[in-house]
Amino acid sequence: MRTYRTENKVEIEQIKFVANALSKLVLNPVYTALYYNAETQWLIGTDSRRLHIVVFPMDIETGFYKMIKDGKAIMLIDANIDAQFPNYKQIIPSEFSTVKTFVMPMDKTIAISKLTAVINKNLDENACINIDFVKDATIPTANVIVSNNKGLSPVMIEYKGKSAKAIIMPLQLKLED
Repeated sequence: MRTYRTENKVEIEQIKFVANALSKLVLNPVYTALYYNAETQWLIGTDSRRLHIVVFPMDIETGFYKMIKDGKAIMLIDANIDAQFPNYKQIIPSEFSTVKTFVMPMDKTIAISKLTAVINKNLDENACINIDFVKDATIPTANVIVSNNKGLSPVMIEYKGKSAKAIIMPLQLKLED
């Protein structure tokens, strides 16, 4: 059985950050488990509308893992999912028209508001961002880079010094006349 156990607070926060992007519904088990790519050392979570990634060097195989709390520790155990992980690299744009860098406030509520405002400023008028996704992707006190394009292109939030990023798909608004 493939497992990884940590009591390291930084590693626990990284795992939790990635797990925030997992689906709560068990429609497709691929979206309910963490995925580790041993080649890139990326720990990845997605529910198909958002994607969280951290660089996480560990000595485990590429595959799907479930997160289990074990007292003060967190364990990643083999999820026994026999499936292909989605091609997450294809949704990340290679270029962005807008890039904004700033320092996140210490207070999480203020950080969420600031991050949401920066993202919404660059979206089209018929697009919006899911505030819960922004909340789950917010890391207060980190230097952040927000990159996006006009339209319904994914928004990328990168945290300098944390080796973490979140990609969020905007929602299209259907306004009735």
